[in-house]
Amino acid sequence: EPAALLILGSKEVFNKPEGVATDGAGTIYVADRNNDRVAVFTATGAFVRQFGVSEKELKDKPGSLRLNKPKAVAVDGGGNIYIADTNNSRVLKLSATGYILLELGRKEISGKGEAQFKNGNALGEFNKPSGLALDPSGDIYVSDTNNHRVQKFGPDGSFILAFTLPPAPDEPGEEEEEDEELAKPELGEPVGIALDGAGNIYVADKEGDRALKYSPEGTLLFTFGAKG
Repeated sequence: EPAALLILGSKEVFNKPEGVATDGAGTIYVADRNNDRVAVFTATGAFVRQFGVSEKELKDKPGSLRLNKPKAVAVDGGGNIYIADTNNSRVLKLSATGYILLELGRKEISGKGEAQFKNGNALGEFNKPSGLALDPSGDIYVSDTNNHRVQKFGPDGSFILAFTLPPAPDEPGEEEEEDEELAKPELGEPVGIALDGAGNIYVADKEGDRALKYSPEGTLLFTFGAKG
């Protein structure tokens, strides 16, 4: 069996990490969900710094970046860091030093005390985004999980495209509901997202127990996988 090159973290370091990315130098970025941060490590696993603090830490570090259960992280060629700040229903673009360069999604709705955020379903808004991908042009792809869709934005945050996942397939042997409203199938819930060299978009669908491939224009090409 292949030997592990690096085992990073432990229960003392991470609390439910969900996303990881690397940059050109091999630096490792981890979306450490329940610690409300993105932690940064060298290619050999030495801790460098973190972006984001929990609500408890914010009391001792006023003015710090407050993340709320981030689930995904990505890094572009310039070293900028993109974070799916899931429970704040927004996506952030940070400089390599942590300065906020761009914020996508529903903005702050309360200026008193800690910032409060609201879920949104209009184009350009999010409801629990949990996946990120970048293309070579700097466009940003977001798995807008609880809105059952993927959204695409330009490098400046301008909205480009959105497409909704199809309903999740019925499970084998599932009995039909007499009530049509109850029988309405659940739409897919996109989580992980990736791109290939041709710009096709691959989406992991948590609700449908499947993966889907879309064209760069958002046309569904095929699905693969099933519950099992």
